[in-house]
Amino acid sequence: MIKESIMNDNNKEEIPKVLNYRYWSYQNDEESCIEEECPCFYPPLCSKERELEWQGCFNLAIFYIIIIQIILFITTIALSDNNRNSMSPDVKTLLSFGASNSDKIWSKNQFWRLITPIALHANLIHITMNTLGQLIFCLGLEKNWGSIKFVIIYVGSGIIGCLITSSVSVMNCGVGASGALFGILGAYITFLLLKISSIPNEDRSFAYVVPFVAVLGLIGSELVESIDNIGHFAGLFGGSFISLVVLNDSLLPETGFKWKMLGVSGIVLILIIGLIFGLKQ
Repeated sequence: MIKESIMNDNNKEEIPKVLNYRYWSYQNDEESCIEEECPCFYPPLCSKERELEWQGCFNLAIFYIIIIQIILFITTIALSDNNRNSMSPDVKTLLSFGASNSDKIWSKNQFWRLITPIALHANLIHITMNTLGQLIFCLGLEKNWGSIKFVIIYVGSGIIGCLITSSVSVMNCGVGASGALFGILGAYITFLLLKISSIPNEDRSFAYVVPFVAVLGLIGSELVESIDNIGHFAGLFGGSFISLVVLNDSLLPETGFKWKMLGVSGIVLILIIGLIFGLKQ
């Protein structure tokens, strides 16, 4: 059994590879608050190390997903009937590009609307927050988990979020990658619970950042009426269950057949709930 982890200069075992979300290198001896949160935009932006890291993004699926999301956001704004100074696409345009809509999904069988909302965003703040989250957390996790497994968790969680939201509530126009992002957070929290005993106490604060962000996100979503709270929770649990199925190898030797069956059972349960409520719409 191979146990992969991130080692420091003294060969001391630190954060297990499956939990290491750091992609961007720090380029100063003393880390500032800005560099801690957004190292990809912290100077020097043109250093050799930073150049190699940006080049490495082209080998990761999440980077292309971000590009597609930005292109579609600009396109939907350009085609909207809103005031030209507005940075929010109108509902009509978002629906034409595949926004989630309960009636169109369950009455008109437009099930492709369960996946297309992941690539769409409602306004500039919405896409900015999701893009930063993907740049800070997702690049490193995809690099360590593997692109295929990462994309399965990301897309699968987004679909589950849209499925549950559109089935248990009346969704008129739902967009955003938040359900997919919460699925990645859910997978990470699952891995953290399984591997917490292997992390030295002095290094656990690094691993706790992701669940802390997830909790803040869930609390924040409860305070804002327009945010898809149900989709966030569904994506979180969906990502947790999917991760137990797809990431069951040397990266996570703690899991076995019983964990994989737990993941499969959870996914099936979520799908059944979504279908039952959706078909009643």
